[in-house]
Amino acid sequence: MSVIIERKVRFVIVSLISITVLFGVIESYAGLSKFAETILSVNLFLFFLSDLPYFIQALTMGLRLKLCFQKIGIKISFKNAFLSHLTGMFFSNFSMGRTGYLAASLPVKTGFDKSLGVVSTTIAIDAIFKGFAGGLSIIIFSFIFFPYEFTLVGIAVSVLMAGGGALFLLYIWKDITLLEDIVKKIPRFGDKLLTFLEGWKKSIKELKGFALVIFMFPCIGLILRGFEWCILSQACGFYLSVPLAMLLHPMLTILRLIPVTLSGLGVFEFALISILPEYPKASLMVFGILDMVNNAFVDALGLLALKRRKT
Repeated sequence: MSVIIERKVRFVIVSLISITVLFGVIESYAGLSKFAETILSVNLFLFFLSDLPYFIQALTMGLRLKLCFQKIGIKISFKNAFLSHLTGMFFSNFSMGRTGYLAASLPVKTGFDKSLGVVSTTIAIDAIFKGFAGGLSIIIFSFIFFPYEFTLVGIAVSVLMAGGGALFLLYIWKDITLLEDIVKKIPRFGDKLLTFLEGWKKSIKELKGFALVIFMFPCIGLILRGFEWCILSQACGFYLSVPLAMLLHPMLTILRLIPVTLSGLGVFEFALISILPEYPKASLMVFGILDMVNNAFVDALGLLALKRRKT
């Protein structure tokens, strides 16, 4: 019970920090009245249209989960794989870092240890892709206007992200048993945890030869997110070309994974204003918030999967 209370308190604290940071950025760069005026002027047709590329990307990621589950011997319909992905994405909107996506394993009723292994693998590979793509974007922008210090910090974060994902997979694939040795020593629950851990690691190992295929999906997703941001920017009153949006996306979304605020709320908007100083600041802040909100509309469909836990 104390753990649950601790998590709730932590969530409340982080939420308060997120709201404080966001309002601080809004007040400093645009003012609440200008921000409210900009929100009311958003083109609703384009706003909802920007969900289309995101929805298509969600379909491709649902296909990825289905293929991964099939690879380890779990039969799951495309519909349920799609809803599982959305479940993970929905909880990612309210979690620190990317941990919320682990919820994608919850709707899969058969073999929770194995399904968690599948989701863990996709998170690790996504981290490698995002770290690589984000680092590349930072290097490209450094030739234009990025300060030297910002470039170093950005590249360091990208390397940590990509390196963390790679080290995680190598740890599992190389069959290092350090974690098992620790779990064995846990009284009463050690044996049960060890059985779960072995099933989890086994599913990750079974996907080793499938890693390149898994890696292709975030590449496709980046193109779709470029179109999404292009449409959403026009809904907010400015224009981002698809190539520029594709460059910005991996670099900026890394900020959403930094465990300071919920989904980088406030931090994301501040970075966007810093990177694009010539764009209207109020519009950029509205863009940052709506980027999270409109994705949540689609992700909320994943809650249907939690009501019907079947494969």
